[in-house]
Amino acid sequence: MAAWYAGSAEGDPDVAIYGAYCRPGRDWGPPFVLEKTPGCSEGNPVLHPRPHGGVTLCWVTMYERGWSGCRIRIRDAESRGGERLWGADRVFSDELGLMTRNKPIVMSNGELLLPLYDERAWRSFFAWSADGGRTWECGALLPSEPGNIQPTVVEAAPGRLLALFRTGARQDGTLWRSASDDYGRTWSPLEATDIPNPNSGADMVRLSSGTVLLVYNDAPRGRTPLTVAVSTDECRSFASKRNLEDAAGEYSYPAAIQGRDGAVHVTYTYRRETIKHVTVREDWVRGVS
Repeated sequence: MAAWYAGSAEGDPDVAIYGAYCRPGRDWGPPFVLEKTPGCSEGNPVLHPRPHGGVTLCWVTMYERGWSGCRIRIRDAESRGGERLWGADRVFSDELGLMTRNKPIVMSNGELLLPLYDERAWRSFFAWSADGGRTWECGALLPSEPGNIQPTVVEAAPGRLLALFRTGARQDGTLWRSASDDYGRTWSPLEATDIPNPNSGADMVRLSSGTVLLVYNDAPRGRTPLTVAVSTDECRSFASKRNLEDAAGEYSYPAAIQGRDGAVHVTYTYRRETIKHVTVREDWVRGVS
């Protein structure tokens, strides 16, 4: 399943959350409207497959103009008789300005960890849930000199979390890094890496091999190329890498998961015209196949 937002222009009242399904061995089915609040713009959908079946959708609805006027909403779907039945939506918080961007992870202690950020302060934070996302606790906002948003997170070892953060284009043009040793309750001070970031989203996934895979724009400015890379040193560097896109244009806001067969599925915005889906394998990224 894939989800994205689309409409006349970012923030316009006709913008809705769309979804599509792709069954193994088949093409993607037609897009359909997942969420639409009358008179409001929608954005930043995040999908999470629940451990015992079904899927959770997190997204934001823009109640006031601009991303600072958004509120996070959550809806669950159960699989019954080959269909997905969506339940009522619930509000993460009444506070405006809190945003989703990257997928949550299920940690080794069974808790769900959701990476979030505050658009008003340009600071990231994490929320955790012990009941599958029905209730949440939130950690502190994480400061950094350039400001940081849209964290992506992996669990490297039980309780040991690694996160990378988007930073503003007018700053140093790199991703920033932090780590936690207590299941995301507290984090080390954010530090700059050598990984380029042109004020654009990135996504990580920890592979079954233990390697961390990152999809990002490998440039300090401009949202091309779109690159996939792997790291074995706790996200400090990503030496092995291959480009998914390197032509002129914008290729951005990737999302990545690994399937049961080891293939990594990546979706991303293709020139702000459509959504593209590709599959890669770790050996290909490393240049050995």
